[in-house]
Amino acid sequence: MKIEIDSDIYKWLCIMKVLTPDPAQRQKFNFKYTLDDKLSERFLLGLVIGDLFTKLQMLAADRDIGQVVSKLNSLKQNNGSSMRIYNWNVIQSVARDVLDYEMSDDFK
Repeated sequence: MKIEIDSDIYKWLCIMKVLTPDPAQRQKFNFKYTLDDKLSERFLLGLVIGDLFTKLQMLAADRDIGQVVSKLNSLKQNNGSSMRIYNWNVIQSVARDVLDYEMSDDFK
């Protein structure tokens, strides 16, 4: 399953060094990037968001990075609905505890 993301989000994730710019990920006329299967799977598993949270955590000097890294290191790389739900539960926990952001259950 290929995922499309907004061009501004793609560029921001590249600036944050969460994604590496890839000529194969071309911007379409609708200002969206279609990601390849491997990167799309990383998004579905929540691994890209986990990487983003790690980068954001490094920018937040007043937080304990050890707790976040420990949680994010527990993200599973295996595909499957139970692994995907587990990963998104971890991400929701980090978003709530570290970023003071309550994510909707629709993200799962």
